[in-house]
Amino acid sequence: MGCEYSTEFVKGNNGQGFEHYHVELTELMLNGFEVLNSMCLLNNFDHLMFFLECQMEPSSCELVVPPFDVFIVLMTLVTVSDHYKDESLRTNDPYNVSRISLSQRSLKVLQFYVKRLNEFDVDKYGRYQLELLRCQLFIAYDSISPGSDKFYRKKKLRRTASGRFFDNETPTVEFKEPYKSYISCLDQKQDVLGNTLINHKLSQPGEFKNMILWTLSNSMQSQQVLYLASHNVWMPLLDLLLDILALRYNYFVKNEAERDNDSKYVQQLSSCPLALFLRVFESIQFSGVFCECVFINCDYELDDALTAPKIHPVYHGETTLSNTFHPRVKYTESYKIRKSLALRRKLLGACFELLTEVPTGHRLVFPRMIPEDISSRIAVILVNFKNLEQFKAFFLNNIDKRPSYVLAYIVDDTLLEMFKKFGKTPLEKYEMGMLAYTRDVNTFFKNCKYYIESGLFAPWDRKKPEKSYLDIQKADTCLIVSMKCYARNGDAVNTSNKKEFLKALLENDKKRKSGLPLLYPLVTKLIDV
Repeated sequence: MGCEYSTEFVKGNNGQGFEHYHVELTELMLNGFEVLNSMCLLNNFDHLMFFLECQMEPSSCELVVPPFDVFIVLMTLVTVSDHYKDESLRTNDPYNVSRISLSQRSLKVLQFYVKRLNEFDVDKYGRYQLELLRCQLFIAYDSISPGSDKFYRKKKLRRTASGRFFDNETPTVEFKEPYKSYISCLDQKQDVLGNTLINHKLSQPGEFKNMILWTLSNSMQSQQVLYLASHNVWMPLLDLLLDILALRYNYFVKNEAERDNDSKYVQQLSSCPLALFLRVFESIQFSGVFCECVFINCDYELDDALTAPKIHPVYHGETTLSNTFHPRVKYTESYKIRKSLALRRKLLGACFELLTEVPTGHRLVFPRMIPEDISSRIAVILVNFKNLEQFKAFFLNNIDKRPSYVLAYIVDDTLLEMFKKFGKTPLEKYEMGMLAYTRDVNTFFKNCKYYIESGLFAPWDRKKPEKSYLDIQKADTCLIVSMKCYARNGDAVNTSNKKEFLKALLENDKKRKSGLPLLYPLVTKLIDV
């Protein structure tokens, strides 16, 4: 059972100002909250980690639920990477000579809790504990997410001789406590080992978007310190936030949105957690801005590219290696590409997740996006990729693990875009689509045969055939993805057009040169011929 289906202990919108997911505290839980809170206030992070790690053994049936403020501290602690904060970490944890760093331990603890919510095993941990855990994680996420002011109020202005102004030494907002019986550490504690609490840092104008851009722009960096900033801190943290966002969004759709009226439902979707997340890319040209942000620093060029955004480090010092830090791992280019493109695709998946929820005939008010425009823009960018490994990584990452409906549209649009580049005028999408726009397997193989016979999968230039090798291998990748998706369909075993397609594929292989792999053996293996 997904965590969004359990609402036995939630308060709901009962007029008392609570969020729908709000769960009240028992005295026992309050005592546990205060113990963890005191550890945070004392900067006793090693004991905090040890206390939380004890429950992570597979045999353990205990679930220690941290309060929302401790989750925010844990997320901030992830940003205190030893690549630039080694001295601070050694000072705080002087006896750690063999264990992994506090930042990595914190990340593992956070991942543990997100996994418990995804599993939602009430028999093992208890329904109340899991609903309370969900509540605390959602409060923590909502306090960090862009466009959300549910848990903040402006601080009072401070009068000076020259007038009135906000105190710049501390954040200009303070946390609105969700519990009367529990006082969080968020207004007493402003930083973790020198790093401003992540909810204060990312709630500043433009900082959440900058965090995403900083993460992606450095996710394939050759410069060590920049890559470590992305790999050790922001890639796993953004991945974690996307996982929590998925849980939060599913809960909203299931429990908070009213689906009786389509127009009202669309308005509610425009202010849902996922829409608030995507609003950081809001623009008149949303499709262009969003897609170019997702593919920032990938190897491609566009004639109509938008102005490159200005990016800066999220925290001071991230771009300077500590004198006492010694890297133990050397990351290969292939590893960097796979990790980076997987995260970018996950970000795109979040966008399409919202779009597929919009009722037919309606459009979101905010952000202003249309699925066809986004898919087409992605296709234009992918067709212009100069790095084949990046192109393949985008399409083939984890495809066997979980097929993506998003991928179907992108594969179709990419092939159609390549068809234009090849110099042919493609038919309409619903006539020539291979995945998203094809309603039956027989038509799928008919359309595949059309593409093969068009010449797209063989060298175009007889004088310099190698000039078309990159584009041909991109087309190969799209075909392979299509075959992998349709191989799961039982109807694909016997169709009238499959034999004709395979025959055309065999003839096409005869035209391919030594620099290109043969398609027939690979395709027949995929569809079990």
